[in-house]
Amino acid sequence: MANDFVYFLVGGLVIIGLMLALFGFDFAYAPTGSTLLGAGSPIFVGENIYDDVETLRASFSADNYLQTSVYDVGSRRISSGLLFGSDAIQVDVGQAEIVSVSFDVTKTNGYGALIVRLDGNVVFEQLLAEGHYDYNFGPASMVQIEARSSEWRIWAPAIYDLDNVKVSANAYPREISTYTFRLNDVEKVEEARIDMSLYDNAGILIVKLNGDIVYNGAVSPRQTIYLDKSVLDELNIITFDAAPDSKFTGLATLAFTKRTLQEKQLSAAINLSSAEYARFSKGTLAFDVVDIFRPGGYTIKITNGQRTLLSEYVKLEKGYFEFVLKKQDLQPGLNIVTITSIDNAAFHVQGLTTRL
Repeated sequence: MANDFVYFLVGGLVIIGLMLALFGFDFAYAPTGSTLLGAGSPIFVGENIYDDVETLRASFSADNYLQTSVYDVGSRRISSGLLFGSDAIQVDVGQAEIVSVSFDVTKTNGYGALIVRLDGNVVFEQLLAEGHYDYNFGPASMVQIEARSSEWRIWAPAIYDLDNVKVSANAYPREISTYTFRLNDVEKVEEARIDMSLYDNAGILIVKLNGDIVYNGAVSPRQTIYLDKSVLDELNIITFDAAPDSKFTGLATLAFTKRTLQEKQLSAAINLSSAEYARFSKGTLAFDVVDIFRPGGYTIKITNGQRTLLSEYVKLEKGYFEFVLKKQDLQPGLNIVTITSIDNAAFHVQGLTTRL
């Protein structure tokens, strides 16, 4: 058994020696085999209408939820008399929808009525005894609590000693978010929408675009609102508002789908070193035309830098295509293979490969 192994080993060495003698030592280069240049899935070549989506993102806040602010005045004496002047309570409550006033009368001389004014107008006037009082009024910005003058009682002013004086103001904050954006090629817009992602979501959301109400209603935390594209312009103003007792915060993504005519071609690269090019003599470029959408033809071009090495017109036919690559069709460096449609042709190319 050992002798047989030696015989085989010697025979193998003899064969290798003969190959070296016949072909020399530079036989390491061999055809590189098939190389897939394009993607395995079909690639569209030709002119076609494509949908491009342009998006704009904006964080927004729309707050119109009723809020209550309490102004704790504490203990105060209010008085008024011809010879003594007047001391009154004045509270700025902003833009309140409802104003409430409460206090305790701990002492009074009964010489004049207690008066409540809203924005300078008397809304309450009454002679009060000691006790607790609580009143609700309408909208106001300024609240005044004062005493009516003691008038003919010139020896003393009208006096009210008040404790636990509180003024409550219920107001809608009315926070609105407004954004301005430009939109190119408005006439190409086929669909416009707003994708909502909300963090706070309560009540009725009002969305205005260029002054027109495009949405008025409740929304879910994730919701899409479709817009009428006729309200779009080159310069647009969008507003996020909230109805009374409503509050919203979140992210709005505006998406505009435009349809454009685009020319698609297939491009692939063959990168050769100087040594690889020196060994190259002939090869093949092959691919499958798997679908034909419009008849016509196409060109196969190979360029290297500014030089066009190959430009071949081919009539469009479905099936397998193989093209012979000669040495002059390639150069050292980056060779770009391009397949471009001619005569309005449109088709799918699959499995672009080379064998060098």
